Amino acid sequence: IRRQDRMVLMTRGFLEFTHRVDTVLTAMAERGELRPGLRPEVVRSALIGMAEGMLRDELLARRLGTESAFSSSDMWQVIDVMLPALVTEDKHKAAAR
Repeated sequence: IRRQDRMVLMTRGFLEFTHRVDTVLTAMAERGELRPGLRPEVVRSALIGMAEGMLRDELLARRLGTESAFSSSDMWQVIDVMLPALVTEDKHKAAAR
């Protein structure tokens, strides 16, 4: 996402990525794999926002020449903790096996 004046412009790549994530999450919801009551669009927004925030913090640390407060393994650890909260219990148990 890029800002230009007061407008927010979204790149084609970002729009394609969000469409792909929406497609996967919608299919999961239709198969009963997404936790009931969670709308795919909201889950997508939360996941992308979380990833963007972590990546932005890491990029800022690199640009400032300082050490990042966390590593990429820390980021994956957070994702591993968050994802099971979004899927149905049966799918979470199957994935853990």
